[in-house]
Amino acid sequence: MKKKLTTEVIESICASIRAGSYIGAACGRARVSKRSFYDWKKRGIEEREEGRNTLYVKFLDAVEHAEADNEVMLVGAIIKNDDWRAKMEILKRRYPDRWGDKNKYEHTGANGEPLPAATIPPITIIHKRDDEVPQFIDETGE
Repeated sequence: MKKKLTTEVIESICASIRAGSYIGAACGRARVSKRSFYDWKKRGIEEREEGRNTLYVKFLDAVEHAEADNEVMLVGAIIKNDDWRAKMEILKRRYPDRWGDKNKYEHTGANGEPLPAATIPPITIIHKRDDEVPQFIDETGE
């Protein structure tokens, strides 16, 4: 059975997000499926665009504020802490558009073609005795 969206559920999810949890963990703590979370969020977007002020719009606003609170908290901690690397990594992963590495690499073959697949020649393993190291023979003769 699908859980109903309530003020208590909103508060639980947002407290977890504000503390730094990913959506899956926040939903688990509130005993809500991730699917319900995203359904409620989608409905909140639709109802906000229609100019309605429903519980789903309040949910969407609360989630967005919790995410902003978390980002501000992490930035403040980075500024105050000598060892900022772990928090910076969290920012990169949670907010890649603002904090992620800007360099993107794409590997292609000549003239933008796909890279050729590597082929591995077949080999034969020869055992002479149980106490000997096996010999590997490249069947291509190389």
